[in-house]
Amino acid sequence: MRPEIFLEASMLQSLNNTRALEIQRFVVSGGVSTLSHWLTMALLIIVGMVPALATATGALVGAIVNYLAQKTFTFKSRKQHRITIPRYIAACAILWIANLVVFILLNESLSIAVAPAQFLTTAIVAILSYWLYRVMVFSDGDLVAGPDSNE
Repeated sequence: MRPEIFLEASMLQSLNNTRALEIQRFVVSGGVSTLSHWLTMALLIIVGMVPALATATGALVGAIVNYLAQKTFTFKSRKQHRITIPRYIAACAILWIANLVVFILLNESLSIAVAPAQFLTTAIVAILSYWLYRVMVFSDGDLVAGPDSNE
């Protein structure tokens, strides 16, 4: 076997291992941010806040926790916050719309019951969010010109 083939295979295996770890960290970060949302919501409801406002506040807390976890733990991005925060907000808007469209398609157009429709929607949106975060938000590539250091 030629040595360069071994090196290419070794590099590919290393890339696959790195990607698998990144996906695991993505799932952990998402879980922690979801838990943050739910805990915030529960605490606010316990102290008397209206549930709709409590979940909206919880979602905001979850989004902040998610941003920080994805940036520092999952993708280990060195890009400045002034670059990644606007991208993250744009990704969140895209993901919110995707969630709505996919859910309506599954639930209303395909007549899938609410719980399974939301489960499938969540899986699809999670895959999309990983891709958006990896490619658009925390990418090492220069989608927006700027230095790669933290603020």
